Amino acid sequence: MKNKSIRVRITMYFAVFAFLLICITFFTIYRVSYVNYTHAREQLLVSTLQEETKNIKNKKGELRLKKRFEAYNNGVYISVYDENEQYLFGILPDEELSITFENEKVRQLEIEEMLWFCYDVQYEVEDYGNVWFRGFIPVEHQDSTFGDILPIMTIGIGILMLLMIFGGYWVVTRALRPVRQMIEQVKQINVGEDLSKRIDLKGNPKDELYELSVTYDSMLERLEAAFMKERQFTSDVAHELRTPLSVILTQCDYSMSQEQSPEEYREALWKIQSIAKNMNGTVSSLLQISRAEQGRLQMTVETLEVSEIMKLIALQMEELAGEKNIEIHTSIEENVKMSGDETMLMRILYNLVENGIKYGVKGGNLWISLEQTVDNIEIKVKDDGIGIAKENLEKIWQRFYQVNQAKTWNKKGAGLGLSMVKHLVKAHKGTIGVESELGKGSCFWVRFPVEK
Repeated sequence: MKNKSIRVRITMYFAVFAFLLICITFFTIYRVSYVNYTHAREQLLVSTLQEETKNIKNKKGELRLKKRFEAYNNGVYISVYDENEQYLFGILPDEELSITFENEKVRQLEIEEMLWFCYDVQYEVEDYGNVWFRGFIPVEHQDSTFGDILPIMTIGIGILMLLMIFGGYWVVTRALRPVRQMIEQVKQINVGEDLSKRIDLKGNPKDELYELSVTYDSMLERLEAAFMKERQFTSDVAHELRTPLSVILTQCDYSMSQEQSPEEYREALWKIQSIAKNMNGTVSSLLQISRAEQGRLQMTVETLEVSEIMKLIALQMEELAGEKNIEIHTSIEENVKMSGDETMLMRILYNLVENGIKYGVKGGNLWISLEQTVDNIEIKVKDDGIGIAKENLEKIWQRFYQVNQAKTWNKKGAGLGLSMVKHLVKAHKGTIGVESELGKGSCFWVRFPVEK
């Protein structure tokens, strides 16, 4: 049975269950009918015999039968005995029959390989004394069809089973047709390796197979998105690392091709070290983003003085802002605290402020604010720099994406900052967003929920 198809197994299980159910039903009907029939035969025997007791009388000391008396009435054999149980008259199924009398008790006896009901009743005849009336009636009437029911039932059950097997197989095949459709569609997807295809099963939304197809289509969508993301990630990593590796190799080849002074060697090594540090930072960021996406970020949660941390970040970034003559303005509310990882929070703030400076204009401004409301701790970093086009606002959170694609490793980084910041904010159960207009600057905001 294990090697059979689902259709065959369901059909066989259904057939076995139906067979048992039919047999039980037929047997129950047969037994109930037979019991009712035999009970009716008993009642007929008792009522007939009791009626015939009225058709006997005493005449001059002798028993006489009335004209209405019938020794064979309604299929009942009736015989009369005196009080000493001596046979007087009537009809017996077997003349040599000898059975003790039991008053008003129906018994079942076997006479000449045939079952009979026997009923005795003692009756007092006026001015004569007691007499015995005995009646016999076959358990089954000679014209009864109960003897033929079992063979008919057996044949009927066989025919019904055949009809149910073929009918059940047809019904199951029709019911599982959507499954076959799903199998064929999945085979095409597997052979063609095309995750863009969908099962797209038509049917009743409440149908389990339709629900399965919708769930499978959703899974395919997630897989397709994951594979696309992975391909893009691989392409971006290869693109980002190819340039610095080429620079490193070129610098090494040049340094090895000819004799140089110690200062020139040190300068070459300094360039290689600088590029290697950038590459190491990129790899570290990628690892941290990967852990965040998998929910494996390790956080050291403690009570953080957000106000003090923001003041420290603003102070540290003054030198970088001074290179572009950007003035930093702060509006930091005092005594704002939250639970979180200090290193992660500093990285969030550092990246947002650094971005504001990088994409700010020379001689511009940068505003950093912190405010606590009833529900949130809100941080804003606003600049009056180049801004972001509306169509690029959703892309800035992607790995390796940069608004200004003409970037260099030394100035613009690898484009992982905002992607990492988004994951770090999410790890703190916060939200992040941006409002920007091309040529007018950008405002990044972060909201952390207030603990209550």
